[in-house]
Amino acid sequence: MNNEYRSLTKALEVVGFENATVRRNVATYSFNSRLSSFNRLDISALDNLCKDLKKRSEDDESDLDFGLQQEVLLKGLMHFVQDLARVGKSVENIHPDEITLEAIDNAIERAKNREAFIKQSKTVSAAGDPGKFDKGKQWFTWRDSFINYLSLKPGSSGIPLSYVIREDQEPLDNAVYDDFMEEMVACAPLSGQTYDNDRRLVHQYLMGFITGTPSEDYVRKTYIRGRCHNNGRTSFQALRQQYEGRGEMNRRLSEAAMIEKTLFYKSEKALSFPNFCAKMEKMFNIFKEENRPKSEDEKLEILFRKIQCSQLATNVASLQAQYDISENGITYDQAINHLASIVINNTMSNRFVNQVQVNPNIKPGNGHQGARGHTNNRPGRGKRIYNGRNNFQNGRGGRGRNSQRSKTWIPYHKWSKMTTKERWEAKNQNKAKGNSQPKIQQVSYNKEFFDDLKSSIISAVTQNSVDHNQVNNNDNFNAGNAFGGRNEAKRRKTGSNRD
Repeated sequence: MNNEYRSLTKALEVVGFENATVRRNVATYSFNSRLSSFNRLDISALDNLCKDLKKRSEDDESDLDFGLQQEVLLKGLMHFVQDLARVGKSVENIHPDEITLEAIDNAIERAKNREAFIKQSKTVSAAGDPGKFDKGKQWFTWRDSFINYLSLKPGSSGIPLSYVIREDQEPLDNAVYDDFMEEMVACAPLSGQTYDNDRRLVHQYLMGFITGTPSEDYVRKTYIRGRCHNNGRTSFQALRQQYEGRGEMNRRLSEAAMIEKTLFYKSEKALSFPNFCAKMEKMFNIFKEENRPKSEDEKLEILFRKIQCSQLATNVASLQAQYDISENGITYDQAINHLASIVINNTMSNRFVNQVQVNPNIKPGNGHQGARGHTNNRPGRGKRIYNGRNNFQNGRGGRGRNSQRSKTWIPYHKWSKMTTKERWEAKNQNKAKGNSQPKIQQVSYNKEFFDDLKSSIISAVTQNSVDHNQVNNNDNFNAGNAFGGRNEAKRRKTGSNRD
């Protein structure tokens, strides 16, 4: 009795064929005494077999007991055997004790997931379309997108097509996988009729994305006498050899070395911190992709060396001390995220201060009848007034508009003495943290402001009245002297009497 037959009888016992004679008969006549016979079955063929077994069980003289439970488990056994082939395992090498009810239940669950994966592939794969591989795209970015696209496409046996272009020809020994889908991609055999069909499909997908681009020539070099081989694995390896070969590797390593040599963060004006972080990440990714990854210690050393901003000197020193003192230390991601938050806060504070900046050389005007001032606290130009002495003078400039943008206007002599922090707090004193509901702004009363305004109005009205009377008197005097008026006649009469 060979191992495969023992495994088959043990599997039939787990399914529910308790009678030994019945198990032997089913194993011999239905499965030809071979557990691998399940690899040749599909759901429709197994349904016909189950119908035949039900008819036999209805015979009064038969010892066969076959119901719905046995039918479900028999289909689960078929999925279990076929899953072994999907990960490159042979039923001849399986131990009978590995066939358990739990293992069959897991196979049933995997079959349901595979069916859902096939149904969703049409809609999901469209979202993962990598697009044409042209000069505007980086090879490594497009390569990962193409692999992800194939991972959303099921092959002939339900395995994601990304297994065709995996890097390792054979599965790694003692490898641990997160789920069965990942195990299938890593362990599916790269041979057989199923593989031939899948690699043809991968070649068609690949050519659809590179036709009309320079990359097409690299694939055509692999054709035999100009004849397409329809081998997606060979085509993809040709692109990898071109874009991941030694020449390309040296070019990318030179690019990473240049970034490491010239990249520094000095200020937001010279180079924004997000761009600095992106270039640092690009450099580390190149080293990683070329099998020269940087350790966490090396990343932190490079980061601390590249920060040359005086405003961050204290923060960098603090991170270095924390790294030296702490047992677990800090990671590169924690350090750069901490610095990014500090840069953002500093940028926002500087922006608020710039909005309320005033010119210390300009003070409010003190004339009369001034127009409304400008937004930078500059006085408005006063109205010109005739002073009765054959000249004009400008009136008092109006109070400048509130460029502080605070809820309560602050006089200039107080505002100019305030620190940056006090100005920022004055601007935001009425903002409630975490409250997104709009509030009704209340008008605040500033006694000094209204007293000053009151004095200006009274002074302007008084001066205007005086100047108006002077103008009227002068006009009357001039009118009396002009054209032989009364004043002129009186002067002449008086002068003649004196004569």
